[in-house]
Formats: sequence, C-alpha cells, structure tokens
Amino acid sequence: MTNHMSTTPDHQAVAAESPDQGRQTTRMAETERAYMKRSLWFEQHAARSLQVKDVSPIVVAHFALQKRDEWAKSTWRQIKAALVYKYRITGCEDSLQAIDILNDGQQTPCVKTTKRTSGRRAKSVSTKARDLVIAAVRGSSSEYSSVLEMWLLLGITVGLRPHEWTQAELIYAPPSEIGDIEAMQPGAIDLEASLPYLRIQNAKQSNGRSSGSFRHMNLSVLDAPLVQMVGEFASLMRTAKLQGRYELMYAGCRKLLLRINQKLHENDDANWVQLYSPRHIFTSKAKKEMGPPQVAALLGHGASETAGKHYARKSFLGGSGSLGVRPVAAEVLRVRQRRHSLARRLKNAQVGTPQA
Repeated sequence: MTNHMSTTPDHQAVAAESPDQGRQTTRMAETERAYMKRSLWFEQHAARSLQVKDVSPIVVAHFALQKRDEWAKSTWRQIKAALVYKYRITGCEDSLQAIDILNDGQQTPCVKTTKRTSGRRAKSVSTKARDLVIAAVRGSSSEYSSVLEMWLLLGITVGLRPHEWTQAELIYAPPSEIGDIEAMQPGAIDLEASLPYLRIQNAKQSNGRSSGSFRHMNLSVLDAPLVQMVGEFASLMRTAKLQGRYELMYAGCRKLLLRINQKLHENDDANWVQLYSPRHIFTSKAKKEMGPPQVAALLGHGASETAGKHYARKSFLGGSGSLGVRPVAAEVLRVRQRRHSLARRLKNAQVGTPQA
C-alpha cells in the first residue's frame, strides 16, 4: 500500500548545511561488519592458496599485492580497506607493518576488466540486452522473478542504489516544505498542494560522500500508477529489511540474475546486467537533461564530479529515453556549496604552496 502520509523536512536546514559538516563521521555498523567479514574471508583465502595453516598480517598484505594483477581496481580498494580496518583494530606490530605495506600498494597493476561477476557490471549495457534480461526475468518461474523485475524497472526510473530501497519512502508534501522551489509555479491555483516525493536516506552519508542524510525526488511528472508502484516497492523492501528477509531476497535475486546472464550473454561480458545497472542507465539519462549539480542531487552524491568519473557516459545507448524525476532546489544548492567550498580550499592550498 502506498504511503500517503505527508512529512515536513527542515529544508531550510538542508539548504544551509555546512559543506564541512559530518566530515569526521564514523562508519555504519553494517559497513564495519562487512569489512570484518571480507578481511576474515581473504585471510582464509590466502592461507588456502599458500597451503599454510596460519598466515601473519604481513604475509596477507604481500599476498594481496601479488593478486592485484587479477583484480579490477574496485576489488583491490575493497580488499585493502577491509584489511586495513581489521589490522587497525588489532594494533599489533605485524598488523601496523601490514597496513604500511597495503597503503604503499598502488592500483596501477590492476586490470581494467575481469571475468569475475563484479567485473561484468556493465556501465553501458545496451537497450536490447537490458530488455532481453527483463523479458527472461518476467518469464522465469523463480519465486524472486517479480521482485527482480520491479527492482530492475523501477531502478531505471529513480536510480536508487539497490540497498537504498530499504531506506526509501513515498511521501506527499507541499513543495515549500521540501525546498522544491522550482515546483512552485507562478499562477498555480494552490501553491501548497501536496506533490509526490521519494524520500531516501543516502547510502553514503556516514562516510561524508553524500550531499546529506536524505535526498528527495519530485515524482509529479510520472504517471500516477507508476508513482504508486514506486511507493509500494519501497514499502515492500523496508518491510523485508525489518523482518529479516531482505538479505535472502537480495541473494535470491542476484542468483536468478546470474543464471539469466549466463544463459543469454555467456560469451558477452559487456552486456551482463547487474542490480546496479539500472542506476547507470538512470544516470546516463540524467546527464543528458541536467547539469552536474542536479545529477549529483538526484544520485545523493556529495560532489558533482562523481557521476562523471564512476558512472556511464550520457551518450550510451542504454540511456535513451526521457527522465521522469526531478531534484529539489535546496539539495542542488547544497551540492553547489560543497563544490565551491572545495574550489576555495584548492585555491588556498595553491596560494600557500611555494613555486618551484
């Protein structure tokens, strides 16, 4: 059931939030658990590969460096971050030396693409490949097929990270309460009429990489049935998370998608579709229609350059079509404030640096 409850976020505080606030934030407990789990797995992997019972942190660090030429850069960063996290907690001499070894390791030896599943997260998957996968999902007898189909289709519509659906909510509120100044059209009969917004708790807000704790998307351009579907899917995912069913659902959808990719695109890695692919398609559409601050506000990025560096180009085929959601002005302003603050810091640093 769609949530028609109105909310009143403090958009004035949102717009005035300092770009330097929250810079010394701590990682969320879930992130810390994920780091610990990944580091323990990698230590066991190193021990099996080296055929020894126990491996010291220094040996693990050297083993990680040797594996870089088999990994994508993102894999190296994840393994490195997990090991550094664990060894900082350990704090012994070997652990501290291992941290130095890892920090000295560059990602240059990493491969550009890999045959691993993570390397098949195509940023430029074609419309044809995407539609083939969605059709196969729809025709599957899996208990997860309906959930996966909505995950892919609605992800293209609103561009959420897969896990952000568990922290998203459809609300109805006047634009003035959200800070959505552009939605307050002159001459409107009722400037305080409620509009549909998707309210999302930003996934990267705990490590300072988002534009704030929450972001909002104006959904009023979308057809009413589609707005209702977005709200119902967000409610479904939040409920699954609260009931402890989300991880099982997520794993089931990933396995189903893997089987379909293997069947349709076994020898064509470039067209493998992942749960993250809809966000890349959404970003491509957004880049065609909006400037960097607007795109960053929609995606929940703290810096307007992030989408340009890590997401699909605006010209790729899978991004065809019109975008149906809009950011709110207060949150776009917040992105611009962060960008200008960074520019000032860089300028000050250059001024204070002696010339050679």
